[in-house]
Amino acid sequence: TKRAVENIDFISSSNNDMMKPPTINELRVTVLNDRGIALLMSGDSIGALGCFRDAVAMTASNPSISWLALPAYFNLSLLLLRDGRIEESCKSWLGARGHLPTLESAMQGNNLDLQKLRDIRLLAINRHGLLMARRNFSGDGMVLEQENVMEWVPPNLVGDDLNE
Repeated sequence: TKRAVENIDFISSSNNDMMKPPTINELRVTVLNDRGIALLMSGDSIGALGCFRDAVAMTASNPSISWLALPAYFNLSLLLLRDGRIEESCKSWLGARGHLPTLESAMQGNNLDLQKLRDIRLLAINRHGLLMARRNFSGDGMVLEQENVMEWVPPNLVGDDLNE
């Protein structure tokens, strides 16, 4: 994946417009996201964090590829959550979903916005439950041997120190 990122960077920095198809930015975001996953699976969470942030930044600066933002934000938010950066993770994910102003208002004590966030959470849980039920009902249940899911271990907070 490193070579793919380097080649895409070379093509996108080229002055030759013939070598710049409109999908090069889409490809670059996808490769950055995939590289982040590969780095994470190999144990390089710092490198993965950089790739996810680059992918998110690229989708933010190119409205035509905003449809690619959600997978990058999802991976970024999960990695931040896994690393114990809960507030940053929430801001990242809720910002991607368009709920950041609601979160900020709720954090300042607005009970109506706090209730909106609770409703959003409940809706997400219900949708996930329905999706899992539909997959199991249709026989498309997940096969654990084919998935690369890393177990999340919640961080221990001792005083002001974060221990994993």
